[in-house]
Amino acid sequence: MISPMAARQIVEAQMDFGRLFKVDREEAIDNLDRAFEAKLEAFHSLYDVSKAIFPYFEHGESAALIALRNAIHHRDHGYG
Repeated sequence: MISPMAARQIVEAQMDFGRLFKVDREEAIDNLDRAFEAKLEAFHSLYDVSKAIFPYFEHGESAALIALRNAIHHRDHGYG
């Protein structure tokens, strides 16, 4: 199940984006970014507990979400 908190965060960030963007663009974008990351983390938790019974990588949409989550999650682990 996708976390209700993650779903709530993204809905609230989207609803407030237009107003907040006029006042503080960085915060408006950061709020959406954090909400999106929370949604990806919730999906990854679902993947972790059910990967033995569902072939996530046989479906393009779920494979793309996992790859995107992993890229974002590991973005600070680069070389150099």
